[in-house]
Amino acid sequence: MLDTFLGFGVIFGAGFWVGRYKDIAKYEIHIGEQIVNQTIKAHLPSNQYHLLQNVTLPTADTMTTQIDHVLVCSYGIFVIETKHYAGLVFGSIDNAQWLQITKWDKRKFQNPLRQNYKHKKELELLLPEIDQKHICSVVVFSGDAEFRTKMPENVIHARQMALYIRKFNKERLSKDDMVTALGRIQLMRMEESKETDQAHVKGLKARFNQ
Repeated sequence: MLDTFLGFGVIFGAGFWVGRYKDIAKYEIHIGEQIVNQTIKAHLPSNQYHLLQNVTLPTADTMTTQIDHVLVCSYGIFVIETKHYAGLVFGSIDNAQWLQITKWDKRKFQNPLRQNYKHKKELELLLPEIDQKHICSVVVFSGDAEFRTKMPENVIHARQMALYIRKFNKERLSKDDMVTALGRIQLMRMEESKETDQAHVKGLKARFNQ
């Protein structure tokens, strides 16, 4: 009887912590995206910089790709991937995975530059009129992560984001280009919903468990 009770306790405890970890991960994603959104709105005028958030697009391979932020302006289109991490972060452009170390644990995560490359390529396919050079990948860390390896210039902290984007000050897109880009993205994006997010996650699991 006691063994059965302890068994149920272990299962319940494991389930609780798995569920809690998922809740924390969702919270970190949400808070990171909100920090980036607020930073853009506070430092980049909305009459020049047009922000689309949480853009889920169908892809040619019948899957989906989910982009945290797309920022469209006359200086280019910025495809922004957000990571809300603390602790120490190690990685390079060539590594398939990067490493995060905190005082609690260490874990590997997908190289966000590679992750964002997929997002960028899908936008290039969606917007063939736009020169690929004008669609720019940016990875933003919104937490207190400390980089312990040299990062490419497009991997930055949220506090550096507005300054980095403002470095792009040569007009590259016409008003017609901007209207076309915004209109087509809005037309092709999937509805923002819990069901869309769940389907995207299910597709990712199927892809990486093959």
